[in-house]
Amino acid sequence: CDAVPMRLFTAATAEVGLDVGLMTFAMLSTGDSIENPRWYRKTEKRTSEAQRNLTRKNRGSKRRAKAKHGLARLRAKEKNQRNDFQHKLAHRIVSENSVIVVEDLKPKEMVEKSSTGLSKSIQDAAWSKFLTILGAKAEEAARRFVRVPPRGTSSTCSRCGAFKQKTLSERLHECPCGLVLDRDINASINILRLGRSLLVP
Repeated sequence: CDAVPMRLFTAATAEVGLDVGLMTFAMLSTGDSIENPRWYRKTEKRTSEAQRNLTRKNRGSKRRAKAKHGLARLRAKEKNQRNDFQHKLAHRIVSENSVIVVEDLKPKEMVEKSSTGLSKSIQDAAWSKFLTILGAKAEEAARRFVRVPPRGTSSTCSRCGAFKQKTLSERLHECPCGLVLDRDINASINILRLGRSLLVP
């Protein structure tokens, strides 16, 4: 709705690149690491038990209705916790930065191409939903929100620009130029640099 006024935060001059992942939920170009809450993984065992309990109950019985209600509550709690975490994190990032740069990810395609275990973790992280929330809050606060192509952000050196392909198990970026740092921090710095190059003055 165009008639809704922007929600202005305190003036901010900082700029940040954000690399989402599974080891950590997100790594900022400032070096701040956001822990991955793994809401689904934490409730997976209880949810599976509740699902099995439901299937054992007779259809139409009061016990089945009670079991169904219990399963719904578990799923609702997981959803609410994820929403609360993502909204609070997005609010923090938007309030602290005037420019926010993220990768233009396609989580649905990543889920289809990944193994079963990894696909569950990707869905649990809900990157697409978080980036949508972050973008909406940035627009509401009159911040600049930029999406950049994800290709090469983890494999390119943020100091010299050299390219070296990495496997998912390689968590450290080591370059002949002497730069050694966490691969996710390296990626977030590259994301921020690419975003700056795309900004219209």
